[in-house]
Amino acid sequence: MKALYIFAVLFLFAFQTKSQDSKPHLRSIVDVHFQAISSYSVGEYNEEVFKEELDTLLFYQNTLSGNRKVTYIKIIKALVHFYDKNYKGSLEECNDLLYGEYSLCYHDSIMIFQQMGRLYYDVGDITNSELYLTKTLQLLWKKDYPVMGVTKWLANLYLSNGQPEKAIPYLKESYSQGYGKPIDTYINLGTIYYSINNLDSAEFYINMAMQENTKNPDTENGMFINLILGHINKDKGNYSKAKDFYRKVIIDEHDVPNWYPFI
Repeated sequence: MKALYIFAVLFLFAFQTKSQDSKPHLRSIVDVHFQAISSYSVGEYNEEVFKEELDTLLFYQNTLSGNRKVTYIKIIKALVHFYDKNYKGSLEECNDLLYGEYSLCYHDSIMIFQQMGRLYYDVGDITNSELYLTKTLQLLWKKDYPVMGVTKWLANLYLSNGQPEKAIPYLKESYSQGYGKPIDTYINLGTIYYSINNLDSAEFYINMAMQENTKNPDTENGMFINLILGHINKDKGNYSKAKDFYRKVIIDEHDVPNWYPFI
């Protein structure tokens, strides 16, 4: 990974071949930065994706000059430190950008906040991760920009921190932005609603998941769907329907459909 950092620094001075006319728009640069961060997951990263996004960021940086270029050099340094798992170094670069005398535009702030939100998430600092991811969303919403996957990060943050109710709106928003498979979203929402005893909403989303599962059947998903529908109906007092769903779980688990009349 240190080789990547050296590559990035050398690239700052060597790359002058692309036309100024093809300079990426600031909005797309925010997307590129987000994709670069998103290529990293649980201590691992997709180096091919990262290099591709880094190339684009470096190209944009080399269309700048003066304070704007200095600012982008630090933004990229923070990103590369993050991939080196040098969280302290990445955080120092971000804080220096926020509180130092740098020329920050609106989009710079978005990139810095989303970098810090993800960084704090990865080191387990829930409070600061929530703070900076929320700040990122506020800036995106203010300009009516797509929220990318920031809502997905927030949903995961709340779910991992035992706050399922706070995850609900972010799961829905994430899905509306095209992140996640429909069946996974429906199962997650149904499970969350069941955990907070909102049985009607839980049943609605689990039934939606069942419809999705009929399009591309998956045995494990089918078993879970039937199991939670059994729980929902049992809690509602619909014992006959609950038994039917529990029977289907047993049938799927043991692969003996001819047992059904006797179970």
